[in-house]
Amino acid sequence: MNDDEKQSLIKQIMCILAVILLSALVRCSFSVQLPEADMSVPELIAYYGYPIEEHTAITEDGHHLVLHRIPNGIRENGMAKYVKRPVIFLQHGFVGSSAVWVTNLPSQSAGFVFADAGFDVWMGNARGNTYSVNHTSFTRDDDEYWKFTFDEISRYDLETMIDKALNVTGQTTVFYVGHSEGSVTMFAKLATDPAFSSKLSRFFAFRVDCITITIMLSFLI
Repeated sequence: MNDDEKQSLIKQIMCILAVILLSALVRCSFSVQLPEADMSVPELIAYYGYPIEEHTAITEDGHHLVLHRIPNGIRENGMAKYVKRPVIFLQHGFVGSSAVWVTNLPSQSAGFVFADAGFDVWMGNARGNTYSVNHTSFTRDDDEYWKFTFDEISRYDLETMIDKALNVTGQTTVFYVGHSEGSVTMFAKLATDPAFSSKLSRFFAFRVDCITITIMLSFLI
């Protein structure tokens, strides 16, 4: 990929993110229960007619992380899935999951919009969330399972998930989009491991939240 092609992709990503953020400001209410309301991420993606793959990557400290992939857009079929596409990696925020990227209508959800724009879309799930629940040695009922912070997500989860995406696709870099915790943990990763930047074509960070434990506890007590 030459510099002109990379700059074109960067502009495309920025435009798509702007559209997604604007559409999120529009609130709709429905008087009936939508059929997709209780669907899982794979079910939701398939419901809208997109291809879906689920991959698992195991961290150095034993957490089994589930990644959801939309390899191509809805209008592509046949040999389209074999076309090598730029990889975009979407990482959710605090207490979120890959669902945040596909919850709205396809025209309003980053996962679908990027797939239709020609990207190979990967959506991560950090340890402990509704999809990345398994561990090699512990269950969610064990205290040891929960002994992690943003630091472990930054140190282990990000590299494990991104390496999985790169190994499967054969690409050498990803365009990384982080929301909230997804941004904070990547900033921490790059601060402690600058060489990791070689795996990122670009890093798009939005809604970067930094909050202290003291403030968090004040809402819990």
